[in-house]
Amino acid sequence: MWPFLKPAAAHEPARLNIRNNTGDVALHNNISDNKAYNYAHQCPALSPEHRAAYDSDGDQLDIVEETDNYIIGEDAAEVLEEILPFIEMAAAAYKSTSMKDDFQMVERSQLIHNVIDTSHLFGGVMGRTDTEVHVSILDDESVVMAFRGTEPTEWDTGFADVLTDLAEGQEPVKLYDGASDKPVYTSPAVIRAHRGFQLALKDVTDSSVPSQNLSLVLQNLGMQAQDVRNVICVGHSLGGALATLCAKWCREVAFSGATIGCITIGSPRVGNAAFALDFERHVVKDSGLSYRVVNKHDVVPSLPNLLTYPFFASAYKHVAQPIYLYEDALGQMSSRVGGCRPSKLNLGFSDHKTTSYLASTSAVLQAAGLPSSLAMDR
Repeated sequence: MWPFLKPAAAHEPARLNIRNNTGDVALHNNISDNKAYNYAHQCPALSPEHRAAYDSDGDQLDIVEETDNYIIGEDAAEVLEEILPFIEMAAAAYKSTSMKDDFQMVERSQLIHNVIDTSHLFGGVMGRTDTEVHVSILDDESVVMAFRGTEPTEWDTGFADVLTDLAEGQEPVKLYDGASDKPVYTSPAVIRAHRGFQLALKDVTDSSVPSQNLSLVLQNLGMQAQDVRNVICVGHSLGGALATLCAKWCREVAFSGATIGCITIGSPRVGNAAFALDFERHVVKDSGLSYRVVNKHDVVPSLPNLLTYPFFASAYKHVAQPIYLYEDALGQMSSRVGGCRPSKLNLGFSDHKTTSYLASTSAVLQAAGLPSSLAMDR
């Protein structure tokens, strides 16, 4: 367990409940999904960063505006400090060298790359997936799975990553264990996730090649599934999306009894509202360890919704909970856990780079008087 982290607040089912700092904006029982979605996106009192989720019956929607429930200042910076090693591991996932070379806490590590059995995208007419992930065992026997993200500077792999990002249709979640071509878990129809992201994760969970299957690589590192107690899935960009789905795979398929967490930087949305609620209530239920770091004006956390607006503006919902890195009114870097995104203007890709995320994180810690040196430098 990670005792420094607080579990996310539970949703109340079977109603539409929208809050802000001044109290309830609206409360409706038995409201239809479409009406709730439309209200959430049209109500001027709300931010598009609201959280929305189905109840356990899958037929109602609860939207909670988080502006009355957030952490700022030194308290937020302390949360950031606690998860700093995992932020750095998400950034380091792009390296081809062992995680042991950069992190003293890593005992054993292996990189899955050059996967043979990749998945077709767009019916095979435009390309295939290209999934790469570092599997590491820490000195406390925790397992870390660090996924690489979109690499636009490397054409052969970057093009496949971009195609994965663009294959944005949703499907019920299907998870595999490599024993057969059929999924060993299929979510209820209401729980849906990005098709391209699912295919990319399938490449490293359904493979029969020992060096290209997450479970088999972990065994090769000397860790049996029944011995896994703590798992943390991390990643940047596309890697963040895959880390989110991997946490779901860990819970449903590989390590159902383990404490599971997920930390991402610059991740796009992964699934619909039902997926987000299931992730919060079921996947990270024990640890409450679910943080997605958003840097300044990074556009990627606004995807895929930004690409499909206004036609499918409500199709995707972020999992909880955000840590925003931003410049305050005095131009000083600050952070906030939860709430609405401080700025949704002038979004672009310059703040999406891992170097920018690390620089902003270091600046926030330094401004709060906390140690800002990076674990990979220590």
